[in-house]
Amino acid sequence: MDYQDKPGDRLKKLRQILRRERDGRKYTQTEFGELFGASLTTEFNLENNNAIFTPAWVRAICDAFNVHEEWLLNGTEPIFRDTTEKTGVERINELYRELPPEMQDFIVDITERLHKAYFSLNQKKEVI
Repeated sequence: MDYQDKPGDRLKKLRQILRRERDGRKYTQTEFGELFGASLTTEFNLENNNAIFTPAWVRAICDAFNVHEEWLLNGTEPIFRDTTEKTGVERINELYRELPPEMQDFIVDITERLHKAYFSLNQKKEVI
């Protein structure tokens, strides 16, 4: 295996792989980070192993580039998911679209509440 030991090293390698094998485009760190919702600073810190690969970042990176979490975190190949596998977001979107409008509104309301509560709890943990 020619990948380094840490997730940040594999994130750098992913950027190189995408350029070489997928679209030939040389992404700046800013452009690359934007693809998975990270600022330049966050992307830089992740690539240089100066930030924690939280479950949310791991999920965002894996969903954006269709890579296996095991590869990103541990270097276990294969790198890319089978394109027929659906991500959690894709499965949720399918289920959501099948619901009647009033249930869709209910799901959005509950999701917003969960999101708010989750981040509220995490902010309190960081302060302690």
